[in-house]
Amino acid sequence: MQPRTPGFFWGRWHTPAPGTADDGECCDPREWAVHQVVEVSLGRDDLMAFVHGVETLQPLDAFEWGAEVPNPYA
Repeated sequence: MQPRTPGFFWGRWHTPAPGTADDGECCDPREWAVHQVVEVSLGRDDLMAFVHGVETLQPLDAFEWGAEVPNPYA
């Protein structure tokens, strides 16, 4: 199930968004990592995810999602 609110969640990134500079080479669908989900405005409120080391925000449906985790930076 996709996150419904901003926060930090376990996820496996399986599909890079168009325009991702490395063409998704660091996209490993076997690897679980903590990703930050943020609210962005794309003409409407929407949620997107940061992938560490990737400059392009990624859509939530590009991941398999796991549990929410506490903010690791707090």
